[in-house]
Amino acid sequence: MGRRVVGIAPLAMVMLGTALVVGGSWPIAPTDPNAGVTRTISASSTVFIPTILSVPGGRRIALTFRNDSSEPHTLILLEPIGAGTDRVVLAGTTQTLDFTAPGPGDYTFVCNVHEGMAGILRVE
Repeated sequence: MGRRVVGIAPLAMVMLGTALVVGGSWPIAPTDPNAGVTRTISASSTVFIPTILSVPGGRRIALTFRNDSSEPHTLILLEPIGAGTDRVVLAGTTQTLDFTAPGPGDYTFVCNVHEGMAGILRVE
């Protein structure tokens, strides 16, 4: 009689599924509270997407501004942050801003090319 060989992969999948169903989880590496935070915001026509962007307070932020519009735009974070693109960002290009988020609150950002184009940076 021939021997039947059963692979270990199906058994491992059943065990993993059982562990996850009964509350098990993969270990998650601790997050460094001083590590930088990355976010992306885009321009579409004359609106920012998203219009409200949340970040943690007191952390270093790398904010990539992506112009998905057919028009040029800027991204200016008003005072007290006082950061912004150093040039007009042309259609289809990006620029990354680096700044430290202030304390909790809502802070306005604008495009100084299009009046009324604004959003909120929500610092939590």
